[in-house]
Amino acid sequence: MTAKQLAWGYFGAAALWSGTAFLLARALPGIRLLPFASDLLLAAAGGTLVYGLAVWKEHQAARLVRALEMAQRDLAAIIDNLPDSFYRTDPDGRIVRMSRCWHETLGYGDGELIGRNMAEFHADPQGRRKLLQALSDNNGQISQYEAPFRHKDGSIIWCSINARYAYDRDGCFLGVEGISHDVTERRRLEQTLRHIARHDPLTGLLNRGAFLERLEHSLARIRRNGGSLSLLFLDLDGFKQVNDISGHHAGDCLLKEVAQRLRQELREIDAAGRLGGDEFVLLLENTAQAGTAPGPLTAQAVAARLIEALRQPYRHDGREHCVSASIGIALYPEHGTSAETLLLNADQAMYRAKDGGKNRMEMCTGCPHLDSMRLEPDNLPS
Repeated sequence: MTAKQLAWGYFGAAALWSGTAFLLARALPGIRLLPFASDLLLAAAGGTLVYGLAVWKEHQAARLVRALEMAQRDLAAIIDNLPDSFYRTDPDGRIVRMSRCWHETLGYGDGELIGRNMAEFHADPQGRRKLLQALSDNNGQISQYEAPFRHKDGSIIWCSINARYAYDRDGCFLGVEGISHDVTERRRLEQTLRHIARHDPLTGLLNRGAFLERLEHSLARIRRNGGSLSLLFLDLDGFKQVNDISGHHAGDCLLKEVAQRLRQELREIDAAGRLGGDEFVLLLENTAQAGTAPGPLTAQAVAARLIEALRQPYRHDGREHCVSASIGIALYPEHGTSAETLLLNADQAMYRAKDGGKNRMEMCTGCPHLDSMRLEPDNLPS
């Protein structure tokens, strides 16, 4: 139906509406008759005015529809060009809207994820449940919630998420919507910095602070749950000659090889650290002194393997170097119940091994340092 037909069908005969139509046009500021309506005004007075108003209303509705479509396109363009990712799921977790950035972050093409369940992309099988629980615990809104997601190629992508419950104007739950930011590189950098802060840069073993922290944690666990622990203090014999004859680069390469041989002789539950120079410490979980434990693993057995492994020749730039190891052993709780006491007693036992001929081990004996003595940091082995 045309606008003219609509006008005449609604208002009836033109002659009946001449005055009213004129007043209507005057009563609505901003309403202007279209130019082509002026000719009809002479032939049918009131009907022409109504026709003009009907055309104006029809024209305005079309403009509003175009404006709404443009606003929707602008919003989609903004969302797709954000540096962060936008997503929305329905109440069952199915994806109903996901920006281009989210698709790129997860390695998928545009629209490839629509209709799939968000739970599919959490690297943690319980990831979706944990995120929903976090929303529930925080009144339906979370910020900077970090979670791992699975990339299309199988790699792990870490994202920081701001999310909330979405409702319609009547308060009906629509699902979850949120913004996510890829923080994979930041987490990788943080992990690298943590590793640098805790590890010896030359050998990759735990540094002094990290080793003592690990020792304290192990002692605390044993005090709660029971168990045994051995601390080995190791110093290389003949290392100074390698530095003096072949230079510090050769010495550094030898220390790296020593660290590698130590790793090969230890279990995953054990730990090795470098205190500095050619001094190393090893923490052996669930070990005891020979003859006192039914298990096959004893501190002496491990020390014997280490001595044999470290006395094998080292080769660098066509030259062969030989060093050996002197090892002191202290056991928990026989030789101390604190990290400081065990470390000091193992150090003293190591010096007795050197005095006894080197390339050998020595168990803590005699009168070890007592736990009741307050050991100052300057008095600890360095």
